[in-house]
Amino acid sequence: MDEIETIARLNRLCFGKSDQYTSHEKLEEFVAAGGDYILNRSKNGYVLWYDNKSYLMIERIGVLPDARRSGVAKRLLNDLRKEAIRVKRPIRTYVRYDNIPSYLLHMKAGFYPTHVAWATYVWIELDPLKPRN
Repeated sequence: MDEIETIARLNRLCFGKSDQYTSHEKLEEFVAAGGDYILNRSKNGYVLWYDNKSYLMIERIGVLPDARRSGVAKRLLNDLRKEAIRVKRPIRTYVRYDNIPSYLLHMKAGFYPTHVAWATYVWIELDPLKPRN
């Protein structure tokens, strides 16, 4: 099974069959449009992201339910941090205000809130090139 198909399968298990990234074709379109991904070694988690030339934008993080709270997402964010350092760009994403586990994961990884959008999302950022106080 190729990596794109593995991510599509993981996405179905994490987010359900109706999610946009459950098909191989949609993921191929994402990659063809400049998106990228990191699939962890044990193939139970992934992060989809793209580089818009000003920052790296996290599109999606998925971790299988039985692997959650075991450090998988933290390691994926750390791998993306290394890429951000390499290309000298911050990382941005947004989290639903009521998704406390995701928000806390990002805060522990060094992200900080920048603003609220659409009354339901908190935009967060990590700039690995700037020291945090």
